[in-house]
Amino acid sequence: MSEYIKKEDAIKEVLDVVDAWWYYSVIREAIINMPAADVAERRRAYNKEQGTPSQFECSACGWSDWDTMTGTTEPRYCPGCGAEIGIAIQKKPYPKLKLGTRKEKKNMDQEALLIVEGYIEEHLDKSDELPEFEVYTVWKCKVLQNWKYLIASTLPDGMYYEMTYNGDKKEWYLDAYKKFENRCIRG
Repeated sequence: MSEYIKKEDAIKEVLDVVDAWWYYSVIREAIINMPAADVAERRRAYNKEQGTPSQFECSACGWSDWDTMTGTTEPRYCPGCGAEIGIAIQKKPYPKLKLGTRKEKKNMDQEALLIVEGYIEEHLDKSDELPEFEVYTVWKCKVLQNWKYLIASTLPDGMYYEMTYNGDKKEWYLDAYKKFENRCIRG
């Protein structure tokens, strides 16, 4: 897949790296004279009137058509702004967890998984259909009143999550990581 950059950004990066002004001017001219790719930023939106037959309102530009939209399929692209039309995802807020007193039995495993699930759903592409996925515990540990979890999901995004519960302050901390490589180093 090709990657595209702005010429101005490339020139700024060169300016930060090159000390000699004569090199800078040569590189700057080379970048300016490069042919530009004919690309446009990908815009995404959804139908605000989703579920209402023959009605369409673009979430990006507000273009609407109430009379001429016939049939059961929505347009793939907005006629007003050209944004790709996806399915609206109902954003679930983080679960409001009530961390009770010591007398109450708490299921820390379930709380950690719910927080990570909410985080994942919040960070998915809003114009795509919500994929089915599960979150699961890879590893956990409890020391005194503190808990530590390593959690992953069935999504193919290479992400894993570290959940830490501070028992003294009765609060959770979430760290999200991207796995780049798994390598065996023999001794």
